Formats: sequence, C-alpha cells, structure tokens
Amino acid sequence: MRDDESPPPEHGDVDETLGRVQRVDGPDADRIVLELYHPRHGRRLLQLDARAGTLAWIAQRPSGAAADGFVRRLRTLLAGGSVLGAEARGARRRLMLQTRTGERVLLTDHEHAPCLRRALDGFPLAGRRRFATELPPNDWTPTSPTASTEAASRAVEPADRALRRRLADARRKIARKLRAIEADAARASRVDTLRDDAGFVLAHLAEATPGATELVAEDTSVDPPRARRVALDPTRSARAHAERLFHEARRLERGAAIAAERLATVQAEDAALAALEASLDAGAPPESITLALDPVAPRPRAPDEPRRPHRVFLGDGDRPIHVGRRATDNDTLTIHARPHDRWLHARGRKGAHVIVPLEKNETCPPALLLDAALLAAHFSDAHADDRVEIQHADRRHVHKRKGSAPGAVTVTHDKTLVLRIDRDRLRWLLARAR
Repeated sequence: MRDDESPPPEHGDVDETLGRVQRVDGPDADRIVLELYHPRHGRRLLQLDARAGTLAWIAQRPSGAAADGFVRRLRTLLAGGSVLGAEARGARRRLMLQTRTGERVLLTDHEHAPCLRRALDGFPLAGRRRFATELPPNDWTPTSPTASTEAASRAVEPADRALRRRLADARRKIARKLRAIEADAARASRVDTLRDDAGFVLAHLAEATPGATELVAEDTSVDPPRARRVALDPTRSARAHAERLFHEARRLERGAAIAAERLATVQAEDAALAALEASLDAGAPPESITLALDPVAPRPRAPDEPRRPHRVFLGDGDRPIHVGRRATDNDTLTIHARPHDRWLHARGRKGAHVIVPLEKNETCPPALLLDAALLAAHFSDAHADDRVEIQHADRRHVHKRKGSAPGAVTVTHDKTLVLRIDRDRLRWLLARAR
C-alpha cells in the first residue's frame, strides 16, 4: 500500500485490506509486530509502537523477548484474521481487525502499552495491564502505515518469488527422499545371496567348527563342484547363524516392499509440486498455492468459548474423534472417556491420547480407526515419519497409576497398527476440526 492510499471501509475481502494475519510477535512491552499476507504484496511486517504512537511497515522481524501470555493470547485471537485498516487520533494509532470468527476488534494502546478491545463496545480482550471497558471516541480518522526508505529498499520479497523458493526447497527435499528410498531398495539385491549362504550353512552343519569365523566346504550346487567359503558369526552356532541370515533376508524383502510403496507416494508428491509450479507459471493466484502447500490448522477457539481439554475432528462417516491437547489434558480426556470407547496413542512416542466415542458393544469401523490413528500420529513427535506404530485398546484397559507422570498410563489387551501416513487424508481430517 502506498503512503497516499487510504484504507478501505470495513470489509472482509483480503484483497481490499492490509492483509491476513499470519503471525503475531511482541519484541518488547511497547510494540506488536504482525506478519501479514496480501495476494498482491506478498508477506509484509506491520509494527504498532504504542509508546511512540507509530504504525509502520518494517523490513525485518525485530528480535526480543519470548512470547508472553499477552502475545500468545493475541496469536489465538488474531491468527487467520484480516487487518481491515488503520486509524489515527492525534499522536495515537490503532488497527481495525476482523478475527477468523468474524468479530471486529481494535488493536490500540492503553497507558502506552498495546491492548486489544472489542470494536462493538470497547470490551477488553487482551492487554499487559488491567484495564476496563472503554467506549472508543468517534474522532479517529483513516490513515496509512508509513514506510521508511530503508524498509522500502528491503521490502519482503513478492509472493510469487517466495512461493517459487518454497517450491524449489520442497522439491529438493523430495529428491533427497527419493535417493534414500532408492538406497533402501538397492539393499534388497542381497536377499538371494543371504538365502543361498544360509542354505549352504545348513547343508554343512557337520563341517562347521564352533567359534570359527568361516565355513569352508565343497559346494555341490555348481558343476563342477568347488570349495566355497562363507563367513560365520563366532558368537553363534552355525544353525543360529543360518537362521539369522534367513531373518535378514526376510527383513530386506519386507523393506523392499515398503520402499516400493514409499517411492510411489514420494513420486506423487513430486508430481503435485511440479503441478503447483506449472500453475504458478500459468498465473494462478499465489494464495491458492500457499493453501495447497501449508497444512490446514485447526480453527482457533472463539474468545467466549470455554476451553476444552481436547480437539474434536470429524472422521469417516462424520464421526467425532477427540484428541488431547497436552499431557494433563490427555489424562482428563482418557479418564472421562467411557469404558467401551476406543483409545489410541503412538507407541513408544510422546503425543496426544486419542478417543473414538463408540456405542456400547459397537466395534470401531476400520476407516474411522485409521482416521483416529492418523491423528494420533500427527499429534505426536512421530509426525514427520512415513510409518508409525499406533497402539489401540478399549478404554477399560487403560489405567492411570497413582503418582504417575501427566499423560502416563498403563495399557493391557492392546493391539498395534502399523500406519502408513496418508498426507492428503490428514489434511482432510485437519480441515474438519470442530
């Protein structure tokens, strides 16, 4: 936006506003920095300095203190909302915003510190100091954020250039994955050799010396027969070594099958990224490509909505799936679930407890169980893995021992599901947050 432009009237269309809020930072007690996205201007940084009474575009995100409770509250309320415009009253500046839930709010100052008020009646929503409801006066006039010469010369790169860089980075990561998968598949070439060696050892057990490092015997499977040497593990018997070779061959064979599946998935991801690049070249809106690249985040809680200890997503058949938010919430969710509900968790990993509400004597449908397993994997520290082991059991078999750590439970009669992560299905599930 140029300095001589006036902000539009209150309007929710992001193309006619200063931008959509992507991130909120508070480098110090006086300033709030909003990272905005605009279809034409790309990503920009807007800084409100409550003490100095300035509102300006800046080139770099300032470093400072870690986010405190006030900044985290602002992130909850403002992330995903739109900045509708800016106003001035003497030396003071304020921003008019609309949250993702459609509520109009004002980011202004109170005693030279930033604060957030409801636009309708001035009700305080967030602030570093205690303050009461204050009806805003009507003598505010439209204004525009200023931009210094330095900020203009170091402006955030255009949206299409930033997207091209993101797409290139993503394709480089895909290329590294492909090389790793091909290396895994190449190991499968040893399967026949391992089985042949194991069969040779079993056929000549009588000639194997305990503690020997190799077996030397005549190989009659070739014509003419000739001496053959096979390395042995001196810490194992010859029979145990042969069984170990067979086990290794089976493991590599299974790995080859998994590698083939992963290869097809990663190649599909690469093709999807190439299609996005082609769409960008064809003039597709950058915002649509950004939405395709970014995972869909669960909707933020409305200011007047009571906090729940769990998130709710709609899985197969529009059935609800409950996902604990943190360790203490996991305990609350699990303890209050019914005995016949299904409980899931990423095996051996830190993460959320997941509950699938079921009717008494109902068996969890397979598709719904897979959706719940996807969420259990995503909301755990195994979220970046391609395959995750998920344990599941009836809630009646999950017990909380007295004195155990938050989120720690004992599970009996559980089963294990080896889950291959379906990223498209996961995005669909996350978009169905309730």
